[in-house]
Amino acid sequence: MYQLVSALIGKVVALRERFGSNKKRLDAELTDLYRAEGGGLARGCLPMLVQMPVFAGLYQLFLSPTIAGKANLLLHQTMFGVPLGTHLFAASGPQFFVFGGLLFLLAAIGFASSRLVRPLGAEPVGAARVAMLVVPYLTVIAAVFVPLAASLYLVTSTAWTVAQTVALRHWAG
Repeated sequence: MYQLVSALIGKVVALRERFGSNKKRLDAELTDLYRAEGGGLARGCLPMLVQMPVFAGLYQLFLSPTIAGKANLLLHQTMFGVPLGTHLFAASGPQFFVFGGLLFLLAAIGFASSRLVRPLGAEPVGAARVAMLVVPYLTVIAAVFVPLAASLYLVTSTAWTVAQTVALRHWAG
């Protein structure tokens, strides 16, 4: 798979060298290339889109006081003494350290992601460069507004995605 990505990056670099001074023409050529190769921005977002229903379900589980007419026992489970259904804004005292630790982990994973999960070969330019620098940190913002359990899910799924991408690049060449 990464051989295909490397070949595509080579074509992108060639187009940038050829049409770099003509932004409209470069954009048109890149759009044609991505369409011909079956790629594009939407394909890169697929892993995130696949996880959204899981995240939404998990979020709902930790908002509902009852499930099937019975008390939601998940709300009573804890992580380092903090109930998994607790939001950052409802936390108090030492609970802030648990949330702070998760937010720090998410920021560290975002930092690693912005450096390790870049496309091979060419450096992104313009909006793509900004997106690659900013998007990895959006999970930190999301984690501020969701229950502890959802924040924990964000940490594990984001770390898994970064580790998986790095491992696949290493083993697949």
